[in-house]
Amino acid sequence: MSHGASAFATGVHLVLMAWISIVELGLSSSQLGWIQAAVLFPNLLLILVAGAWADRVNPAKVMVAAQLLLSCSFVSLLLLLTGGYANFVSLLIYAITVGIGQAFIQPVREKLVTQIQGSSAQKRISLLSITQFSLQSCGMALAALTDTVGLNGILVIQIVASLSSCIVLASLVKFIGDGTANTTSGHKTAQDIAGAVRYVINSSGLRQLMALIAFNGYMHMGVFLVAIPVVATGTYRLSSSEYAWLQMLFVLGMICAHTFLLRAKLVEYPGQGALFSLLYTTLIGFALAKGPTPFGFYSLVFLWGLTAGNSAGRCRLVLQSLVVPEMKGRIMAVYQLMLFGAAPFGALVTGYLINYMSIKNIFSFMSMSSAALFVVFLFSRTLWSIKQHVEEGDASSS
Repeated sequence: MSHGASAFATGVHLVLMAWISIVELGLSSSQLGWIQAAVLFPNLLLILVAGAWADRVNPAKVMVAAQLLLSCSFVSLLLLLTGGYANFVSLLIYAITVGIGQAFIQPVREKLVTQIQGSSAQKRISLLSITQFSLQSCGMALAALTDTVGLNGILVIQIVASLSSCIVLASLVKFIGDGTANTTSGHKTAQDIAGAVRYVINSSGLRQLMALIAFNGYMHMGVFLVAIPVVATGTYRLSSSEYAWLQMLFVLGMICAHTFLLRAKLVEYPGQGALFSLLYTTLIGFALAKGPTPFGFYSLVFLWGLTAGNSAGRCRLVLQSLVVPEMKGRIMAVYQLMLFGAAPFGALVTGYLINYMSIKNIFSFMSMSSAALFVVFLFSRTLWSIKQHVEEGDASSS
């Protein structure tokens, strides 16, 4: 319930932030790139700290504090808009505070997932993702009603959903263990972070997985967050509701990917599916570069979401198979750092390149680089050969 309510509020945020930037404030593509990057940059500084805390203290307590910060951020945006103070700088500050909250939620939530009993890792990850993207799409659908409900009304509903998530999380605290210690001292946190980095460096499979995740963050998040809004509003002249439905199609693709994973039997070699997603990205980028019809554009965005969801789900299965339970919070933080660390660079580079080259060339680069990375991974069989760890839930379901 708490995860769904938080995802709902995030879905509203994803649509409104881009729409307010482009339509309400008339920001340039490079300014939009900075806004989108500002949400992602805090992950570079804080996500490893969040991962260390997740392994040492009650992760539910950390999530309550992070969700409360997100609620305050949504309230501040409402006050900025109603007071007429919204501009590039204020929206940039809002984006940073949202990014700080999300930096602590990501790895802590993954730690909580590992503590759920009675189902396999494949089912737990799939159900978490389906809940997230389903409720996120509902938030996007609500944002599509901006012309009917009004911008302020949408923001009020978003704030209520975020605060509801805080309340449910607070009631969950007493059911969750306190981890290995009740301290978050700076020295111990630094030791935990250093240990997690060494753990990744010493594992060939984790090193390659992190490289793949960084690429996915750059393409599936960074390029998408800037290129798609620019094409939607500039080339296809989509309205606010049409743009929201476009975002929902991407999320629907991700939901379908995780639903397939949930219903599938035990995926023995998850890394293979993650690598083949690079080829799917190659085809999608090539098709987008050809300038599809509006229907084709919508369809390709859906397929992009399907590919991103397939890759994300299988990459997380690889991580769960390679990492011991007591390290999963910290290693998931490294995973998220690579994902969200590469994403702002994709957003910034795309925002500036649009001023100097056509969007078709950007999509062509996406296509060629995806194909090139797939070829590089062909020279190493590590990710191809990683088998999913079989838990009790896996054995019974299979």
